[in-house]
Amino acid sequence: MEHDKHSNPYPKFIAMIVTSTVVMFGLMYLNTYALDHVYFSETRTYMAIYMGATMAIIMLAFMLGMYKNAKANLAIFAGSALIFAVALWLVRSQVTVEDRLVDEGDDSASLDRHSHERASEDHRSAGPQISRRNHRSATPGDRGDEGVDPEPGEQGQMS
Repeated sequence: MEHDKHSNPYPKFIAMIVTSTVVMFGLMYLNTYALDHVYFSETRTYMAIYMGATMAIIMLAFMLGMYKNAKANLAIFAGSALIFAVALWLVRSQVTVEDRLVDEGDDSASLDRHSHERASEDHRSAGPQISRRNHRSATPGDRGDEGVDPEPGEQGQMS
């Protein structure tokens, strides 16, 4: 594909990255078990953003011959790296997630990552569900210590 000497290929590049990022965000919902488990997820948003930033770096690196403006290329590389770092930090730190009390019957807070697990477990047990990630440290009646790994040597003491 040859570009006209006066055409600017960068808007099309940015449109391609934005479109792909939006599509990746949507594709992340394909692992949701039931339609009523689909709701907006900040985590999925940040993940799509850092994947889009990564894709921008990779695609520009492969297509540098088509994009001759060195300053624009540097700006895309630097901007994408910064966007990647911020989005990854937002995913890992969970700083934007608010603490809130959830009724024991309200599983909406955990449906995002575990909807397929919960749908299969709901018909087996009426008690609180524990994600596979937290199974070592939480007990069915105690949600207060979920996610805390046992200290070394405590594995044998668990019931």
